[in-house]
Amino acid sequence: MIPVPTDASRRRGLGFIAGAAAGLGLARMAWAQATPEAQADKLLDAVGGRAAWARVANLLSDSQQNSPDEPRIVRSLTALDFRAPRMRTETTAPGLHAVRVVDGERHWWYTRDGAVEPLPAAVLEHDRRAWAAHPLRTLQRLAVRDPALTLKAGAAGRLEVHEGGRRLAWYALDARGEPYGWGAYGDEAGTLCGPWEAERRGIHHPLWTASVDGRMRTLLKSVDVNIELGAGFFERPVRR
Repeated sequence: MIPVPTDASRRRGLGFIAGAAAGLGLARMAWAQATPEAQADKLLDAVGGRAAWARVANLLSDSQQNSPDEPRIVRSLTALDFRAPRMRTETTAPGLHAVRVVDGERHWWYTRDGAVEPLPAAVLEHDRRAWAAHPLRTLQRLAVRDPALTLKAGAAGRLEVHEGGRRLAWYALDARGEPYGWGAYGDEAGTLCGPWEAERRGIHHPLWTASVDGRMRTLLKSVDVNIELGAGFFERPVRR
């Protein structure tokens, strides 16, 4: 038989709820007021630890990307060198095979008509900026305490990473320090990211990412770090 609540029990229940809400609010306030350095320490602890991230030289991720536009589903294999401006992205779908490479001053891509050409200036600038501010590469730089980086408190408790007098990246962190969102440069909306439950060689990686409006969604298939990135990996082919 379910007991009928009395006025006294109702008051006690309301008092408990109010107290719990106040306690949760105070915990959130305390986290938001933590120093940026403390936030960075907690962030690294939540995603595998400073030592594990400091050992990362490169990262290879295989993911499925979904969007409302055709092709709606593509597979993307991305290799990112953390220590030199090198990045290779290969995207495949039925009727689609695209490769884009930045290797220092060298760069190339497959055009839609099958030619191998230098990247257009706008695409090259985009890819170089993306490499410089990549959230996972920035984590590695935080792990090694890169002296070029400075930490600042951002809006809504975000941790901001600055370089050369401008914001490079930001992370929105939960109470444990795990990122649930990130962004770069002036992007305030950023990207949402799911639980960091994929693990490789000690580091953790989010299982999924998504644009805030949900139009672009990425599901991680596999991740590896510190693989052999020989010169041939980025070498420009004579023809496709």
